[in-house]
Amino acid sequence: DNYKGTDYWILVPSSLFIGVLGGLYGPLFININFRINAWRKNNIKSKCAKVIEAGFFCFLSASIFYFVPYIMNDCKEQGKNDGEKIRQEAWCPQSDDETIINYNPLATIMWSSEGEIIRNLMRQNFDITIPKLAVFALVWQILTAITYGVNVPAGLFLPGMVIGSATGELLARCMHEFHWIDEGMYGDVRKHFVVLGCSSFLAGYTRMTYSLAVIMMETSQSISIFIPIIFTIIVSN
Repeated sequence: DNYKGTDYWILVPSSLFIGVLGGLYGPLFININFRINAWRKNNIKSKCAKVIEAGFFCFLSASIFYFVPYIMNDCKEQGKNDGEKIRQEAWCPQSDDETIINYNPLATIMWSSEGEIIRNLMRQNFDITIPKLAVFALVWQILTAITYGVNVPAGLFLPGMVIGSATGELLARCMHEFHWIDEGMYGDVRKHFVVLGCSSFLAGYTRMTYSLAVIMMETSQSISIFIPIIFTIIVSN
């Protein structure tokens, strides 16, 4: 997966910008979450209250993840034999063409596991609009900030990867929409933007440096963008 040297000029400055986004998000997340957990510690003390709180946030999260795709329902077409996993059809009507299925892109990523979300964002034929992708990233950011600290087993690594992946893909789509990069370059850089987004947002609140760069490089097998990953993490920190 060697990156084209002729297009490398777009990746380095973009990695710096993505690093700035991650660097701003990290302190904001820590500040909001710290304040919420401080209130939680002082006001939610009994075991019963903790169970009720966990149940409330489970209901809230499930409701948001269910109704947001319903409110922003938008159906796209996909061939049944294109070799990709079938998307979430949700409320989309059946197509008259038996070789085509209609799917809801927002429901597809909101109703998937963290790993499947990242894989969907990286797939070339996954079609989602910029506003819906922005809503998806915003929902994950808000819910992660207010629910981390609830008395349920949870972590920050995968949510950070999801938020960063969505932000990286969002930036790539915006650059393509405003014709800063052409169709061919967009197909080349979008996966790298997802990796850079993951690196930036994780570095923003974990403050990991070289170890995070190695983790992201090994996980994504993106050896060719090791230097942009380093730039992103340094700026984010």
